[in-house]
Amino acid sequence: MQNLTKLKKSVSLCAVLLAFVLLSANSDSGCSDPTIVYIEAGKDNTIFSLEQGTKSNGVGSSFFTGTADVDLVPVGASQAKYRRALLWFDVANAVPSGATITDVTLQVYAIHQKIGPTMVTVHDVHRDWGEGDSNSDGGGGGGGGGGDDPEANDATWTHTFYDSQNWIIPGGDFTSQAITELNANLGPLEFPCTDDFITVVQDWLDNPSNNFGLLLAGDESTRATGRRYASRESTIIDATPNFSSRPTLKVSYTGP
Repeated sequence: MQNLTKLKKSVSLCAVLLAFVLLSANSDSGCSDPTIVYIEAGKDNTIFSLEQGTKSNGVGSSFFTGTADVDLVPVGASQAKYRRALLWFDVANAVPSGATITDVTLQVYAIHQKIGPTMVTVHDVHRDWGEGDSNSDGGGGGGGGGGDDPEANDATWTHTFYDSQNWIIPGGDFTSQAITELNANLGPLEFPCTDDFITVVQDWLDNPSNNFGLLLAGDESTRATGRRYASRESTIIDATPNFSSRPTLKVSYTGP
């Protein structure tokens, strides 16, 4: 009987030790909380279809998506008024090599709209583009939505770098399927995480030469869907301590 009691105590002690070992192993297995970084845009621009795609807004305090409040005509026509935004983020400089991206969202701040809410989609860009010194602040009714004449190396509807390099397709070379989207209104906006969004940003980290940023497009099927946002040059006070008024990529990662 005494031997049986001693055996039971021995088994119980072994079970406690085993549980402790397993718990310790799990705590060192990479199950720690992810690190979060906020990456503000390293460059941004707006490309405009009006005047046969010869307008830009490299260093203006705003960027734009959507359509003007005019009758729509085919994209590329001289009277067409479609606007698309370009944003680029230096992920490889903010996230350590070998890390695993677990979550990513895009934060922007919408200042003005004609109607709303309307859908805005985000796309992966396939070709490098530039931010020159064009500045449409004060034009287009005061908000800058009409664009400015491009300066050297500005992206336009037809150019990746004015006036020496072109898009293959006017309006930008990008994945037609959105990697994230949002029914956008005014104020702080956060485009949600998706598997496609994570895949794109992970590729930017693993292969920085593939990082040509994002293109934002508004609803181009109807008039007056234009929306103005604070650009990286904006001086608007941040919405909250963790939400900059300037375009920001919020990235969560683990490792390496």
